[in-house]
Amino acid sequence: MKIEYWRNWFQALLQDEFNSGYVAGLAVALLVIVLFLLLRLIFAIRYRTRGTKSLTVPSATGDVVIEAGVLIAAVGAITRQFPALTVREVKLFQQFRGRRYLLELCCAFDAQTGDQFPALAEQAKRALFTGLTELFNIRNLTRIKIRLRDFTPPGAPTPAQLALEQKLTPDGKLKFPAPEPSEEETSSDV
Repeated sequence: MKIEYWRNWFQALLQDEFNSGYVAGLAVALLVIVLFLLLRLIFAIRYRTRGTKSLTVPSATGDVVIEAGVLIAAVGAITRQFPALTVREVKLFQQFRGRRYLLELCCAFDAQTGDQFPALAEQAKRALFTGLTELFNIRNLTRIKIRLRDFTPPGAPTPAQLALEQKLTPDGKLKFPAPEPSEEETSSDV
């Protein structure tokens, strides 16, 4: 019964030329949207970026595989020359099913040094590209992304200063926690 109702409604809709053109245009628009979504899904699957634990450097005699731990140590050594930038986390991603890689650094920025973050980030990226190329001959690192996760504004106390202030008494001397009695002192079995 319901199928007959919809069939009759659809036939009545298509009887008029304006309505049939309207329905055809709507069908074409829906078809384009479905094709666009299908293409987007195919590209998302084919060209996705995924995390990896090693970086492969091709060479004439065979591939050299560099583990992420070695890469993290190298990044830490290179970024030490930028005291305002503290690297908290390093992530390595493989792009496009090939041998192209993306390096993401999660950093903290200390504005008390007087540096500006955009300029400092560009200097750090250039230093990382040249340093990793010189150290490991990595030429397939396509992008370095610096993500700012923490910020210390100018004039604010640093975490080290805050920790020191918590350990000071009102007269400026260091507080030492009272030693807790050991089990031998608390037991009164004589």
